[in-house]
Amino acid sequence: MGREIVVGVCALVALVGCSTSSPSSSEEGSAAPATTASGPAGVERLQQDWWAWAAGLPEETNPVLDTTGEHCARAQPDDRWLLAGSFGETLTRECAVPAGVPLAGPAVNLVAGDEAECAEFMADAEGEVTLDGAPVALDRVESAPVRFTAVAGNPVTRRGGEQDLVGCGLWFSVPGLARGEHRVVINGTGTGFALSVTYELTVGSAD
Repeated sequence: MGREIVVGVCALVALVGCSTSSPSSSEEGSAAPATTASGPAGVERLQQDWWAWAAGLPEETNPVLDTTGEHCARAQPDDRWLLAGSFGETLTRECAVPAGVPLAGPAVNLVAGDEAECAEFMADAEGEVTLDGAPVALDRVESAPVRFTAVAGNPVTRRGGEQDLVGCGLWFSVPGLARGEHRVVINGTGTGFALSVTYELTVGSAD
């Protein structure tokens, strides 16, 4: 099977030189501390949920193809707000997000037919994510099984139905943000591939 590359709201890749320092949060409009996903089990579940989300929407409303942020709220899970990258474009998205809901997504990622494809991809992948200018730590997934249901015509798997694949990449998670304006920037590279996505977030009241 051919590889499907997607980069998430950070660069989904093996992060090089990532700092784990956190942004300050002295006022209500400041960023919450950045953290990684909660261990291997947590990041593998994040990867599974993200692929189900990205492959669960058709091209016309898909968050990875979205160039403005108009579709960022579609099909969001109850426990976190997922962010997407692009297929290699430089984009800025504006998005309204509920207060108190964690943010999560990939910097650079791949869904493949086997572990060998993931090993090749991860060897060259690099990325970084920042929240309000401060670096966010990334969790590296070399390979893990992902099983989800895709809709026909989605831009990620290109086919609908049950998917039983292998996923890999670099993933991030941050706690829910205080009300106000925040910025998440994702940059990622791979072999013959580069992306840059900026999210301009307006965080409002919790649902």
